[in-house]
Amino acid sequence: MASLYLVRHGQASFGTHDYDRLSDLGVRQAREAGDYLNVVAGNAVRIVCGSHVRQRDTAAEIARCLSGTLSTQVDARFDEADFDAQVVHLMPSMEDADGARATLLAEAKTSSRSYQKLLRRVFLHWQSLPEPVQRVESWAAFAGRVGAALQDLVQTSRPGETTVVITSAAVIATLVGRILGLPADAVCPLFEVMMNCSVTRLLHDRERISLSSFNECSYLARAGAGEMLTYR
Repeated sequence: MASLYLVRHGQASFGTHDYDRLSDLGVRQAREAGDYLNVVAGNAVRIVCGSHVRQRDTAAEIARCLSGTLSTQVDARFDEADFDAQVVHLMPSMEDADGARATLLAEAKTSSRSYQKLLRRVFLHWQSLPEPVQRVESWAAFAGRVGAALQDLVQTSRPGETTVVITSAAVIATLVGRILGLPADAVCPLFEVMMNCSVTRLLHDRERISLSSFNECSYLARAGAGEMLTYR
């Protein structure tokens, strides 16, 4: 069986003018992830990441720690869903039954809790849309592209090979849901619990893919007495 490790990027710069860069803590998380992966996946033959800065920089820190000389392949199909576009283009047409939308929108840039509540509402609405919305990648298109990216890696792996993929939370949650045969609305709960630099391991034989572990982050807890564990 071949192994494929899906790693969420390190903590990005939430609440700043440029979210798509690692925070100082995110860099530390990425280095700890590299040390951990060097133990459990040190024989990796390739590293793949999405095109976002936070994904590429996490991949660079991990690559420095892994045994051997590895080049990193960028595959934009592993990019995160564009939640900013979803908020801009989908929120105006969403129901606001509890009247909290304005408050959540106002607080989302500085409050991680409010951002998470807003994200959940938009994510579930996005998945339920029967037709695509202009300037927003549809749920079907998103799930299709990340699924195709995974299949390409599986099909080009040799028996026993190890691949490390650095991507984002919704991508990993979507792939895990697909592997487990879960309904679309089960993806959001998986997404919500994903920790920065957590590791999800898949095993495959180029035909069948199995989930071996999900959202592994105990190595981060050991490294930082809790401060290394972040959602955003």
